[in-house]
Amino acid sequence: MSADSRDILRYIDQPLSARKPVGYQQEFLTAYHPNQTWYLPEPLRRQLHKMGDTGQTRLPAGTYGRTIFDRLLIDLSWAPSHLEGLLDIQRMLWG
Repeated sequence: MSADSRDILRYIDQPLSARKPVGYQQEFLTAYHPNQTWYLPEPLRRQLHKMGDTGQTRLPAGTYGRTIFDRLLIDLSWAPSHLEGLLDIQRMLWG
């Protein structure tokens, strides 16, 4: 995480009573029209999108779930001596 991100997290982790109260401008909010106007300028939106892009949307459906399942299988294969009833776990996973 960037230093700015860590600062934001530290601030958010504070109790509400420790945070500085802020107001809002009603005109700013009412001027917004979804998919027609934006709160942030285009370069900043592009930068934030690039920073937050995990690449998951370009992968086939089910890829993330398969990755988690594969990690689980690796964990189970590396630590069989620590798991009681490994056979039961295998039956659960593979039917």
